[in-house]
Parts: sequence; structure tokens; C-alpha cells
Amino acid sequence: MNEMLQKVLHGVLAEEKITRIVEEYDKNKDVPLGVLGIDSLCMMGIVLNINNLIGGKINFDNFKFEDIETLSKIKLFIEKCNLE
Repeated sequence: MNEMLQKVLHGVLAEEKITRIVEEYDKNKDVPLGVLGIDSLCMMGIVLNINNLIGGKINFDNFKFEDIETLSKIKLFIEKCNLE
């Protein structure tokens, strides 16, 4: 789980911030990403990282940012895409 989150956040946030977010996953998992300091530009980077991580399986016709608005939702989204 931690490795996957690090890959999703890599290049989007400073490494120190990634480490803190990942280490405090249980505390942060249902906190909106905006509250964690992740802005809309960072969200685009996260989407691209997720798409790369899952082999380009994001269906952008059906994609909604609400699907990845928290760390726990990112995890579920990736799991769902990997099952398709």
C-alpha cells in the first residue's frame, strides 16, 4: 500500500510531504486531498501517475475526480481498474 501511494504521489509533491502522508495513512485516508495541500494541478499529476501505474486503464469518458478525492478512494480506484 505504501509503495503504491508513493508512486501515485511521486513527482507531484515534495518527498518529505509524501513520506508524512504515507506514514500517517490511517489518519489521512479519508481526508480530502485538498485538505492535505494537494491542489488541482497536483491532482492532474496524480491522475497521470495512476494511469501509468495501472497500465493506461483509466477510462477518461467515465472518470470523475470524486473517484480519487481521498487516499482510500485512490486505493479503491486502482484496485477496481486492476480488476477490469
